[in-house]
Amino acid sequence: MAVRRIVLAALVGGVISFLWSGLSWEVLPWHRAQMSTVRNEAELAKLLGDSVEHDGVVLLPNPPGHQGAERKASLDRMLEGPAAFVAVRKGSFDMGTMFAKEIVRQLLAALLLTLLLAQLSLTYWGRVLAAVGMALFASLTAHLQGWTHFYFPTAFTALNVLDALVGWFLAALAISRMITTERGARHA
Repeated sequence: MAVRRIVLAALVGGVISFLWSGLSWEVLPWHRAQMSTVRNEAELAKLLGDSVEHDGVVLLPNPPGHQGAERKASLDRMLEGPAAFVAVRKGSFDMGTMFAKEIVRQLLAALLLTLLLAQLSLTYWGRVLAAVGMALFASLTAHLQGWTHFYFPTAFTALNVLDALVGWFLAALAISRMITTERGARHA
């Protein structure tokens, strides 16, 4: 299969996935509905800023990396609660950088998906289904870890899995159409 066709399919699929992500997060209400708010936001932001030395991930209570009594006390605090898993950014936020990272992420994922789908001798719908299966595998391995280990609510986790499935289904419709050839598969 021509490299040009692969690259074009990946570009189109990546843009579709990027646009779906924007629609899903910025227009549809479902992600916001899964986010909790805090009272005294300014106080909590100041406390985080004062308590965390640099950008990173904070686990509360502090992870049990100690031995003996300190380890038991940390585990007891974790079991008793409250507990939190928080990504902290201390500096300002650059929307342009975030969008650039997001489009690169989507394009790389679409390129990988396109390369994998191009290896399959399936019908158009067989490729679409294979892409959704790959998206499900990736979503389960990524999102379920937050659910099992880091207190992510079930509805939040399920929404993120569903969101990925819808986005990559839409991208797969275009990718599969663009790479399905007479030799490789028939259109169903």
